[in-house]
Amino acid sequence: TEIESTKEGKKIETVFKETPIMSTYLLAFVSGDIASKETKTKDGILVRTFATPDKVDGLEFSLDIAKKSLEYFQEFFGVKYPLSKCDNVAIPDFSAGAMENWGLITYRESSMLVDEHTPLAMKKGVALTVAHEIAHQWFGNLVTMRWWTDLWLNEGFASWVEYLALDHIFPEWKVWEDFVIQDYSSALGLDSLKNSHPVEVDINDPDEIRSIFDAISYSKGASVIRMLFNYIGEKDFRKGLQHYLKTHAYSNASTEDLWTSLDKVSQKPVREFMGVWTKQTGFPLLTVEKNKVSQSRFLLNPSRTRDLWPIPLEGKTFSEAKAHIEIRDYPNPGHNGFFVSKISEDVIGDMDIQKLGPIEQAGLIQDTWMNAKADSSCEYALDMQMKLKNTDSYIVWQNILGNTSELLYLLGEDSTKKA
Repeated sequence: TEIESTKEGKKIETVFKETPIMSTYLLAFVSGDIASKETKTKDGILVRTFATPDKVDGLEFSLDIAKKSLEYFQEFFGVKYPLSKCDNVAIPDFSAGAMENWGLITYRESSMLVDEHTPLAMKKGVALTVAHEIAHQWFGNLVTMRWWTDLWLNEGFASWVEYLALDHIFPEWKVWEDFVIQDYSSALGLDSLKNSHPVEVDINDPDEIRSIFDAISYSKGASVIRMLFNYIGEKDFRKGLQHYLKTHAYSNASTEDLWTSLDKVSQKPVREFMGVWTKQTGFPLLTVEKNKVSQSRFLLNPSRTRDLWPIPLEGKTFSEAKAHIEIRDYPNPGHNGFFVSKISEDVIGDMDIQKLGPIEQAGLIQDTWMNAKADSSCEYALDMQMKLKNTDSYIVWQNILGNTSELLYLLGEDSTKKA
């Protein structure tokens, strides 16, 4: 934050407040011909957005998101934003999508600027990006990962909590539906391949860092944190986060440090539960039959493995290869669990799938198509789509159209042709 500026001839000397203890990669300076809009949070933190003068009119939306995200995260984390200002700058020809420099966040112009012609989908993208970078001011900046092995925690957490903030600011957007068909789905797609990698990857050389900036670190990381949030409950999760942030403020921490805080607060085996999900490659296929469930690793090219996961199921944790458990309802409500279900036709027949919510219906279609890809038979998946053809849910139809287009492509048909 600037304290004073004095001009002497052609030179300008600016004095700033002392920078708090921080990782050096979070320091940034911006110089250029830029204009701004500004506001303040309800507790007086200065929030500003900047762009070149010809694009300043496109700053209002991102300014509002930055302000509301700051206010929301201060309450959610239970830790006051540690700086007196939060600047957000749209930079022409910026290579990254955005970078969370402490108190001076930089963005690609398309990740920040909005006008009256911007489609809702793009506005959502801008809002999620701004909320993501604001979240990093605590989770990444106030407490910084100890080493790049914990990159997933930094990015996966921000990729989850950005949706939490947007759901609070714009509940009518139903952003968790977007999460399931975007982040969750992209993570399943990459993680269903044999050459996937664990969420936690040992990084032994800086040259290896770029290889883990992918959907596993970001989207699967976000998905398993979302699963943990629902596993231990919002109250204990928030208390555990507050303990973690306050314990390690202005210092470095690891994934294990977060598990320690959540273990202590929730009195649940968080380290044991999450260790499998972050250190083991892939995800489970949950096979549901009458009075019996079983699990195995899901692969698009199936092969025998002995991997097992702790799966949240019916209020308990299912960790065995198989067990006698009667499943009466859809086994993955809200698609909070990171797994694919294969539900037998007689079990589906006992469920009223027309009464499932949009996320569950979209997830059911997604699961049947994942299984179709793995066993090269799409008859059951097509039948499931027909059962849900009367839905008016956007995300269900988005899944139906996406899967049908992919099938037509594989058959050599042009899905863009009009009938």
